[in-house]
Amino acid sequence: MAALCFHAVARVSGGPPLDDDAIAPRLWRGLRLALPAALGAVLMPDHLHVVSLAAGSDAARLSLVRVLSGLRRSKGLCAEVRWETVPPPAQVPDAHHALRQVRYVALNPCRAGLAADPLAWPWSTHRDAVGAIADPWVTQERLAAVLGRPVAGLAAWFHRYVSADPSVHVAGTHPPVAAGPRLLADEPLSVIATAAAAASRAYVADIRHASQTRRLFVHLAVHAGWRERRSVARACGVSVSAVGKLLRQSVAGLDAAALCLGDARLRVLARAAPQDPFGAARPLTAPGTGSTATAATSA
Repeated sequence: MAALCFHAVARVSGGPPLDDDAIAPRLWRGLRLALPAALGAVLMPDHLHVVSLAAGSDAARLSLVRVLSGLRRSKGLCAEVRWETVPPPAQVPDAHHALRQVRYVALNPCRAGLAADPLAWPWSTHRDAVGAIADPWVTQERLAAVLGRPVAGLAAWFHRYVSADPSVHVAGTHPPVAAGPRLLADEPLSVIATAAAAASRAYVADIRHASQTRRLFVHLAVHAGWRERRSVARACGVSVSAVGKLLRQSVAGLDAAALCLGDARLRVLARAAPQDPFGAARPLTAPGTGSTATAATSA
C-alpha cells in the first residue's frame, strides 16, 4: 500500500443522533466531499469513522474538522450536535491493517446491536463496497487497489470476510445476489421503489420528482417484469409517455438497484419517506401473477 491511509474518528458529547434523517444526509455528503478517497465509513448515533487515503494525519483531521464546523454553523438539528475535540487520525501502516480497520468500521452497527448484518445499516460504505449503491463513495476499484486484490470477486469475498463475526454469524453471511430480469412481475411496485431509493440513498417519495431515484425505479420496474406502463406512470405521478421517454434514456446504477431488489437487507432505507407515494393508491397487482399485492413502502 503505497498511499498513506488514516483512520479518523469524531464523537459527539450531546445533541441529536448523527443518523437522524435531518443530519445524516448532509453530514454524509460533507464527509464524502472532504475525504473522497475513503476505504470505509460509517455514521453511528454518537460517533463516526472514516478510513481514507490522505496526504497526512493533519490533512485528514483538518478535512474532518471543516465538515463538522460547517454543520455547527448551519441551521436546524445539524447545529445542535455538540462535537468533542477531534483527535489526530491514526495512520494505518499497511494493506493488512487497512482491511482490518475497514472491517471494524463496517461491523460497528452490528457490534452495537443496531443491525443484524453490515448490509442492513444504511449509513455505511459497506453497501458501496459490495456494489449496492448507484454512485458509490467507496469504489471496488479503489478498495481492490489498496488491498492488492483483483476487482473480480471482490464484493463476495469482502462481504464474507466482514460478516464473519460473532455479532453477525461466525461463518459469515451470504453476499447479496441481484434480482434477475423477469418476463412477469412478481414484486409489487412498492418493493421496487424501495430498492431504487436504497440504491440512491434517497426517499421512496423521490420517485415523484425528477431524480436518479425515479430513473432507477422506472428502469428497475421494467427489469422486474412491469411491462404495463400505466401503473409505473401512476406511481411516479407522470404520464405514460414520460415513462417511455425515461426508458429511452440510459441510467447509471441499475445493477446496484437490482442488487437491492434481490436482497431485503439492502432495502433498509437510510431515509424515511415524508409521504408514502403508494399509501393513497389502491392495491397494485403484479401483471400476470393473479394475486394482489398491497403497495406499501418498506421505508
